[in-house]
Amino acid sequence: MTSPVKDKGVAKSLEAKLTTRPDANDLVDRNILKDDPSTALSPNLQAAKQALVFHQTQDKLQSRLERRPEKQNLFDRNILHDSKAAPQLLAAQECLERARLADSLGHKLERRPEPDDLVERGVLKGNPTDGHGTAAALQDAQAQLEKAMATDKLHHRLERRPEPSDLVERGVLKSDPTDEHGTAAALQDAQAQLEKAMATDKLHHKLERRPEPSDLVERGVLRGDPTDEHSTAAALQDAQAQLEKAMATDKLHHKLERRPEPSDLVERGVLRGDPTDEHSTAAALQDAQ
Repeated sequence: MTSPVKDKGVAKSLEAKLTTRPDANDLVDRNILKDDPSTALSPNLQAAKQALVFHQTQDKLQSRLERRPEKQNLFDRNILHDSKAAPQLLAAQECLERARLADSLGHKLERRPEPDDLVERGVLKGNPTDGHGTAAALQDAQAQLEKAMATDKLHHRLERRPEPSDLVERGVLKSDPTDEHGTAAALQDAQAQLEKAMATDKLHHKLERRPEPSDLVERGVLRGDPTDEHSTAAALQDAQAQLEKAMATDKLHHKLERRPEPSDLVERGVLRGDPTDEHSTAAALQDAQ
C-alpha cells in the first residue's frame, strides 16, 4: 500500500505533464493524430477516410511518375550529368565548369564591339546608349515594318515576272523549265558551258588569223596603225574619215551641179545623140557604129 505522500508526488508530476502536453491540433499537424479528437469520426469512418486519402495520393504519385521526363531528356536539359564521378567530385566539377564559363563570358564581353560599330555595320538600328536613339520597341516595330514592305515589294515583283516561255523566246532560258519534255537544268548549264567554250575557241582562232594593223592600213581599212603611239587616236581617225567623206560628197554635188546638159554635149560632139530623147539612136548603137 502506497503512502499518501508518494501519491501526492505522483499526482503533482502527472498534473505538470498534463499542463505541458501539446494540443490536439499540434499533434494533427505533426501527423501523430489523423484528426482532431474534438471532431473525430468513428473508427470505421476514419479508416475509410485514410484509405481514400492513401489511394488518392497513390494515384497522384502514379500520374506524376508517368509524366516524368526520360533520363536522356534530363541529360539534354543539363539537369542530370552523364558522369560516373562521385557526388562530391561532381559538385566540384560543376563549380569549376561554372567558373570557367564565367571567365569565358567575361573575356567575350570585354571584346564585344561598341554600339557605334554595330550601328555602322547595320546590326543595330540606333545606339541604345544615346538618349536620342530610337527605343528598342520602336526599333523592332520599324524593322518589322521594313520587312513587311520588302516582302510586299517582292510579291509584286514575282507577280510581274515574265513567264518561262517569254524568257525562252528572249534567249534568257534555253528551254521552259515547266515543260516536262524540256532539257533539265543541269543539262542546260552543261550545254551553255559547251557553247560558250566553242564560241571562245572560235574567237581565238579568228583573232589568230586576223590581219596585222599595217596590212589594214595598206588596204585602206584603217587610217593609221593603232599600235603606233604616234598614230592618230581611233576617235580622231573616225572624225577625220567622216570629215573627208563629207568633203568628198560636197565636192561631188558641186561637180554634178556644174556638169553640162546632154544637148550641149551633143553640140560639142561629145555625145552622138541626146540620151534623154527617146527618138534618138541609143548611145550604145552609136558607139558600135
